[in-house]
Amino acid sequence: MLKKYAVVAGCVLGLAVGYAPIFAYTLPILIKPLASQAGWDRTVISSGISAAMLCVAFFSPCCGYLIDKFGAARVIHWLSLGFGGIVIAFSSLQPSIPMFLTLCALAGLFGCATTPLGYLSILPKWFDTRLGFAMGFAMLGIGLGLAVLPAIAVALLQHLGWQKAYVILGLIALSASLVARLIFKTPLPRTASAQRAEHEVGVDAREATSSAAFWIFAVCIFATTTALAGCGLHLTSMLTDKGASLSSAVNALSIMGLSLAIGRIGTGYLLDRLPTRLVASLTFAIASIGVGILSSQSSTIVTVWIGAACLGFSQGAEGDLTAYAVRRYFGSRAYGKIYGLLFSAFNLGVVIGPLAMGIAFDRSGSYDLPLRIFSVCTLAATVLVLFAGRPKFSPLGTASSNPPIRGGARTGDAPAGGK
Repeated sequence: MLKKYAVVAGCVLGLAVGYAPIFAYTLPILIKPLASQAGWDRTVISSGISAAMLCVAFFSPCCGYLIDKFGAARVIHWLSLGFGGIVIAFSSLQPSIPMFLTLCALAGLFGCATTPLGYLSILPKWFDTRLGFAMGFAMLGIGLGLAVLPAIAVALLQHLGWQKAYVILGLIALSASLVARLIFKTPLPRTASAQRAEHEVGVDAREATSSAAFWIFAVCIFATTTALAGCGLHLTSMLTDKGASLSSAVNALSIMGLSLAIGRIGTGYLLDRLPTRLVASLTFAIASIGVGILSSQSSTIVTVWIGAACLGFSQGAEGDLTAYAVRRYFGSRAYGKIYGLLFSAFNLGVVIGPLAMGIAFDRSGSYDLPLRIFSVCTLAATVLVLFAGRPKFSPLGTASSNPPIRGGARTGDAPAGGK
């Protein structure tokens, strides 16, 4: 039992110093001095995030394949070494757009395994009936990272400059490789290992992608993530445009990070007790409320903070919610590949959302149009996910009842918990 929670704690720490807290949410803060010096507009900075996420999106299925073949902890260990090195390399960045975009792309490539795709793929080997809660608890890492690391980045920027800030953040990112090494050196309990080997059933990736449930989740994840990423990564800009100070804007990011932590724990708890599609619908509905608040013309700094809390509550759904849905709807036979494909849908949303916000602002001086579109998209996702149907597998990945389907899996009604 103690080993299980030590592994969860390792996942928390790894996600806290992974791709999103270390790179994605500190980039707009740390690159701003160089961008001002070079005359870059917000579209350039948004393009950097988009380049990174595009690499994450295209590499996610390959990363999922590597996870299935070699184990998640080993893949995290090696790729996190490269990710930390790339973050350190940002300290030598020159005012060159091609160099900036190349480093961002490499950060996405190596940082892919330090996302929920990597860490949450570890947990199904250790948990069964409390898998949802374990995944939700692990996602605390991203929330805590978003609550702390942007503030650390601001302090480093003010006292040491952006170059040294990137060196320190890169060294922090390298610690994830040590955490992952400890995890994959920790042996599974014999009973759990034998049980997993006996119950590795499910559908393959081709069969999963031919199902309606896969595409419903893919579309809903893409639509919601486009909105959340666009709003989240431009949140500091939206606040400073309203006259808020940089420290006040960073406070909004901290609120979003703390709300993410609360949201992931709550979602994980509910996933073990309520139908998966119902929990997903609730998550997307809260995202819709947050985007609606931000799109309001009468919004103030206080109401924007409330909107940021709603965004934070919904962020991370690509982690525990999607990871849990993959296990429940498609089993464990090709878990990494299928999760990688859905994670690509998430990352494509992160590519489009910030870029759309940046282009809209540069052309019109306002974020109003994309915010209205995002509000409609999240509302549509809230309804569409309810049509995903009932899952076919237990949290362990075993068939939930007797009638067989292709690939050795079985279909039927879900058990009482986490339908």
